[in-house]
Amino acid sequence: MKIIVLFIVCFQVMEILTEDSIQTNFTLNFFRHCYQANPNQNTILSPIAIHTLLAMMYEVAQPDVAAELRRVLELPSDPEVIQNNIKKIKSSLNNEALRMTFRMYHSNFYTIRHEFQRIIENKFQVPVESVDFNEGQKVADSANRWVENATNSMIRDLFSQGDFSQDDIMMLLNAVAMNATWALPFLSEDTRKSVFHFENGDHEVDMMFNVDFFPALAIQGLFALELAYSQNTDLSMLIILPDHEISLSDAIDLLIEHKLYDEINSIITNQEIHMDLYMPKFSIVQKTNVKDILSTMGMDATFLPDAFQTTRDAPSKVSCFKQNARIDVTERGTSAAAVTEMKLSYHSLPQTIEIDRPFIFIIRKHSSKEIIFIGQYSHS
Repeated sequence: MKIIVLFIVCFQVMEILTEDSIQTNFTLNFFRHCYQANPNQNTILSPIAIHTLLAMMYEVAQPDVAAELRRVLELPSDPEVIQNNIKKIKSSLNNEALRMTFRMYHSNFYTIRHEFQRIIENKFQVPVESVDFNEGQKVADSANRWVENATNSMIRDLFSQGDFSQDDIMMLLNAVAMNATWALPFLSEDTRKSVFHFENGDHEVDMMFNVDFFPALAIQGLFALELAYSQNTDLSMLIILPDHEISLSDAIDLLIEHKLYDEINSIITNQEIHMDLYMPKFSIVQKTNVKDILSTMGMDATFLPDAFQTTRDAPSKVSCFKQNARIDVTERGTSAAAVTEMKLSYHSLPQTIEIDRPFIFIIRKHSSKEIIFIGQYSHS
């Protein structure tokens, strides 16, 4: 199974890490706002990487922007604590199954603030390269090579010459890559066609089958089931299946408003149910305007002119912030890719469970419950 997330941050002339619970708060809130903005499409996101990138910009944020980042992202006020949290999350996302890597390009026409570049290079250990953004094809070729390598060739030819201009002063690239298989793979010969009750009508899907003891519980109209990836990965997928009378929107509200995610985590590992499990193979491809979603979460100053002081020459503003993502769930495991671009410019448990209606999925570190990916499957 491979999961890959790539985040791109571009800066033109004109970010965050705290405790696991705070990461979870931001992830669930971002997911809810994204779903509310796009209720008629499936979702795949990695908000933890968005959170990390924004946190890396904290020290060059203007005072009102820094205050907004602290409020929306629940950042501590001490920059050193933020830096240490970023290093911790990078470390936690770097093992044989999961990795987070960065690269920064900056314009040789503008002078990056020395203290900012020092933090990027020394504190976060991000390779930095000086480029001429007027040579758009050359920059695109270099960035595309990095992207292809960082995503195990799952994402290619992301940039073109027209993506760059003389106003660009910085591009920060972030890739999160995951490669893991199920602890108990589904057998492909057991997969069969079955009806899935999508919100836009019933359609046949490939339904996988497995039988074993699985951590599971029923709580406040939700059925939660945990599927582990191979033992050395410290990763698992949590499936949240609402009862028939509960909508996905209500299920998301329950996870957030009633703190059910925390309650599920405190209970589910202590009870296993022997069950016949039917689960769909599925793929999701999504493009998300992250800037629009963050704006609905109350981040306004962050996207105004002069929001960041990244150079000695001129202030910067966020001109775009996007994420492209893909996930494929199969008998063997999961493959996914996501790309984000941000530009700155001048009930009783059944013995058989069939996941045949819309559900939420969460891929997280099993030990800390840190959410790496989150999404929902509801439309054909």
